Amino acid sequence: MIRFLFLAFCLNTQAFAGLTLEEAKSNLQEQLNLLDKITPFIMRYDEPRLYVLKKSNLEVINSIDKNGLHMITLSTIQTTINRFRHSRAYFDRISMENTSELIKQLIIKSDTIAKDFGIDDDPYTHFIQITFKIIKENIDLLLDSNPSDELREAIQDILPLISNTLVAASTGDRPKAFFAGREAYNALEATNPIFYKIQSASSNYKLVLEIQGQAQLFSEYAQTEWWDEYEATHEKSDQ
Repeated sequence: MIRFLFLAFCLNTQAFAGLTLEEAKSNLQEQLNLLDKITPFIMRYDEPRLYVLKKSNLEVINSIDKNGLHMITLSTIQTTINRFRHSRAYFDRISMENTSELIKQLIIKSDTIAKDFGIDDDPYTHFIQITFKIIKENIDLLLDSNPSDELREAIQDILPLISNTLVAASTGDRPKAFFAGREAYNALEATNPIFYKIQSASSNYKLVLEIQGQAQLFSEYAQTEWWDEYEATHEKSDQ
């Protein structure tokens, strides 16, 4: 809490660690430009994460324009920095001849932004809570959009699993939050064949990208030892 208040005070002064408002916006815009340059080279499966990162980056820029560098912007900055921090495996996966140099520049830029603001990682359960809260909000919007019976049935079945994850995360219990999130993630992954039927021209396309991108973030953020423990536990239960 003391650290949060200190950061909030610094941001309220319109500068942080010598960073001016225009410098902050410039760095974020450069990061967004790099994401835009990478976009034409990625496959459909990799599009959701890039969509989430671009949207998150743009939300920070818009918040700075509206509110300046103060505490209203702080949580948006922290979430965006952590989403980039926990996308390194993703960046490795989409690195190819046409994107490798762009990705190197993107990682350098994201590290610079993180250093400028000096923001630590979100607590594990808080990051999970934010991620699945956004997934739930977008699933609710999908349900309100008169989806196909196939899609409606699939995403309605996922909602209780997401609710379990949000409850577990709200308690601060890391293992319970992970295990509940893993169940929800598996269900979301199983729904991907239905999600992929939604074309880019559909008004629901961005909702689907957000759901898939946030689920992919959870997948990368989850601690490796708990993934292994989860697999071992479920292998025993299936025997």
